[in-house]
Amino acid sequence: MLYLLSLIAIFLPIYMVRFEVLNIPTTLLEVLIWLAFLIQIVLDKKLNLPKKDFIPVSLEEEILTFADKFHTKTPAFVDFNEAKSKLEKIDIAKGVKMDLYRKKFGLPDLDNLKKEYSDWHKEFKKFWEEVGG
Repeated sequence: MLYLLSLIAIFLPIYMVRFEVLNIPTTLLEVLIWLAFLIQIVLDKKLNLPKKDFIPVSLEEEILTFADKFHTKTPAFVDFNEAKSKLEKIDIAKGVKMDLYRKKFGLPDLDNLKKEYSDWHKEFKKFWEEVGG
């Protein structure tokens, strides 16, 4: 996982700038989807990129880190307790950090998000199956 985070940290800014320079209207989500394909190519080719643990420093990084824990790659939403439990299996300190983020940012309204994104989730799952994901 740290390897994937390293790749995201390396390539996301590059792709965001490229889309901006080329004047291609896009969203962060679209860039992340393209980035996922790029990461898979890098992993398939077994490129030796540095492994690094990126600890969120800025408020924006903390928000993205916290928000990312509520959405899986399948895609689906998970509640706080499930997200925290998964993190604690990796490192108990990550669960403590989740508690701190919850106190700082509150909890997302997952019921509304599930309703709002249910069609998108279905479409993405279909797309992902079509491309062999």
